[in-house]
Amino acid sequence: MFTQNSARAGMLVIRAGLINEHEEFAPKANVYTSRKMKATVLDDTLKAFNKMPS
Repeated sequence: MFTQNSARAGMLVIRAGLINEHEEFAPKANVYTSRKMKATVLDDTLKAFNKMPS
């Protein structure tokens, strides 16, 4: 249901697919854009990162 990362101590990440109330959450960035499928459309108004920003 969630994941932790040793590089981000104290932070828990909830898998987006588990959230039912999606209207309450707005995306803030696109990550791993270097690995997206060509057919994936990204919101150009969001920050984009080829990998997880540090």
